[in-house]
Amino acid sequence: MYNNKTMNLSALKGEVSCFCYIAYREVRSVRKFFNCGVSTMNTKFYNNSTALKKGGVSTPLRLNFVTIDFETGMYKPESACSVGLVKYIDGKEIDSYYSLIRPPTLYIRSDFTAIHGLVVEDVKDAPNFAELWESIQAFIADLPLAAHNAMFDMGVLRAVLNCYSLPVPKLKYFCTVVLARKTWPELKSHAITALAENFEITYNAHNALEDARTCGKLVQMAAEKFEADNSLKTLFKNAKIRMKRL
Repeated sequence: MYNNKTMNLSALKGEVSCFCYIAYREVRSVRKFFNCGVSTMNTKFYNNSTALKKGGVSTPLRLNFVTIDFETGMYKPESACSVGLVKYIDGKEIDSYYSLIRPPTLYIRSDFTAIHGLVVEDVKDAPNFAELWESIQAFIADLPLAAHNAMFDMGVLRAVLNCYSLPVPKLKYFCTVVLARKTWPELKSHAITALAENFEITYNAHNALEDARTCGKLVQMAAEKFEADNSLKTLFKNAKIRMKRL
């Protein structure tokens, strides 16, 4: 209890401010924990607020970004047939998004099926990208994107937007292949499958959502190695890489 005769008013204000801040953080944590996903058309949202433990990550990192991965039906970039995104806030996965996509030309090469397992029967009733774009934009919001071999995924994104005459937003993004090369230069290969094997990350390779999630784990591990636990800006500075725009 405070003694009204001797209490310092400024000290009391400091105590109250501290208490309010702690309470605010607790409320935010509870709200985040109970945040639920929603479904839109054939688009599936999933929520996972559990801290990641694999791949050497044991502590939360204050990093905000969205990882993205596309799978395509043929060599044309607009032939996207699935997309996966994972959202990270304060370095923890809080939400994810996955959908099959009906490509403009309903065709998937057999050699591409051998890679990602998708066939025309899987995507014929799926929404096209134009139908999905509003929900994808809402999921990304104003967060930067990360992709493993970003040149490919950003090329697909730009191509499907142009295909449906949709405006191309000036999204920020960075490439985790470039980040991985800066983080682990001693490794012979920086392909996502090779990195996953090296760091004992078990996942379903070439599933768009699984690839996006593995990409996020690599960002977390790089941030931990570079001791960049406060922001992407610190990570980029320490790793000597740059953000780009779509």
